[in-house]
Amino acid sequence: MRFATLALLAATRAAGTKSSLGPAALAPQQQRDAAIDALRHHVNEEVEQRHLRDLLEDEARCNACTAEACGLYLDFARQKVTVHTIDLLINVARACNVEEKRDAMFRGEVMNPTENRSVRHVSLRATRGDPYAIEEAQDTLDRVLDFARAVRSRHVRGSSGEALVDVVAIGIGGSSLGPACVHEALASEYASEADGRRLRFIANVDPVETEMALRDLDPASTLVIVISKTFTTKETMLNAALVKTWLGEQYESHMCAVTAAAEKARAFGCERIFGFGDYVGGRYSVWSPVGCLPLALQYGVRPVRELLRGARAMDLHFREAPLSENLPVLLALVGFLNAFIYERDCRAVLPYARALSLFPRYVQQLEMESNGKGVDVEGNALTEPAGEVVFGEAGTPGQHSFYQLLHQVRASRVSRFYPTALSPAGLANACLRRRRDASTARAIAACLREHVRHDARTSGTKRHRCAPRRACASCPASSSASARATARTTTSSSGTFVRRPTRWRSEMTGAGTIIGGARATGRRFR
Repeated sequence: MRFATLALLAATRAAGTKSSLGPAALAPQQQRDAAIDALRHHVNEEVEQRHLRDLLEDEARCNACTAEACGLYLDFARQKVTVHTIDLLINVARACNVEEKRDAMFRGEVMNPTENRSVRHVSLRATRGDPYAIEEAQDTLDRVLDFARAVRSRHVRGSSGEALVDVVAIGIGGSSLGPACVHEALASEYASEADGRRLRFIANVDPVETEMALRDLDPASTLVIVISKTFTTKETMLNAALVKTWLGEQYESHMCAVTAAAEKARAFGCERIFGFGDYVGGRYSVWSPVGCLPLALQYGVRPVRELLRGARAMDLHFREAPLSENLPVLLALVGFLNAFIYERDCRAVLPYARALSLFPRYVQQLEMESNGKGVDVEGNALTEPAGEVVFGEAGTPGQHSFYQLLHQVRASRVSRFYPTALSPAGLANACLRRRRDASTARAIAACLREHVRHDARTSGTKRHRCAPRRACASCPASSSASARATARTTTSSSGTFVRRPTRWRSEMTGAGTIIGGARATGRRFR
């Protein structure tokens, strides 16, 4: 979705702190310090004490706090920013050489100095002829899609001659979270393409999970994909051994591997092997055979092609759009502002769409595995937080779980992000759409204090009896929307996070927080 812009910012940590990007990679320390000092002074003097209610009265500001690209619509008007704040944030990004680092990433330069590797997940989404495309990745994708066609058309069958109609993907971390998230997002929209096929994921080492995943499947009609970059991941290999036993003596016809360690996969008994380069981090591998193979087997080639096209569209937007209109950059800058300036070190990702229910888990890994470091690339201990704590839950269940603390505790250090996607069925009715809008944005983000006052006046209830119902009405939040959770908008959304630069590390491969699509009015989310 991401995705990577601000590799940046917190590479600018506090004044005088060494940057994780290294002195040669960034603009002079004084320039960065000056940009951050100007931002901090502006926030302290002009923004921090203002109430969101007042900021939302400024129509020009609200329009400036929206952006749209690749079918995604982002609204961050409920963040504590002004138009001048956005300008100052962009100055900080430029002082950190964000554009130069972005271009270097696309050129394939080393962006991960710790392991001396390039960071080229964008090449997975490229098409032949793109300047940053890798021929090997294109050839592997063709092999993956050809194999998926052969299985779905029943030219490739199991050992007994039965069609392989069910797929079990065994992996953990990036080998599971991304593909499972996209599978969940596409399950409703592409149910006809699935045509009764079943896709299961096994990640937990608890054998009960494996038992439940296999319980109603037939080994004769099941294809197993073992996904491990090194083919040594203990949890994955233990689960693979259990499933291998379940398949029986003819397991070779029912197993394939996605790995960079082909010899180890063959030694395990996998003859069908799909590889990927070490320039792809696990958390970005959903666009590699790690994600494309199980998704193509489940839904066919067309949705996977759309998935890649959506991510490529966001790649091009990230590469070409000016910073002031660049969705990944804007998301990264808002996140930097909340975590680094306002010291809100937690972010809740709260999707109001069934299709996006696994999105918080995926974003959690993207950001927290990327930024989960205690030292910079020079080995110096970090004196500032390396990133935000990301958590989340589907919106409606979350409202009846932990929202009360988020909305009523004034010391809450949590910023919010509300992604939505309208379902193709059940939301065509305008009344239902209005109700959905209310539940996703207005009702949640609205200031309840006014309602409490109204209740007190009209019902005669004493104010102290109403006080427990008040909400903290000046909490930062962003929202996004999409018309439908299609393969293209889903991957554009994910790509936005992926591209949204890692704020506290040298690799421009961080993650972010957005999801959405279809055009909406600026007022819709307020």
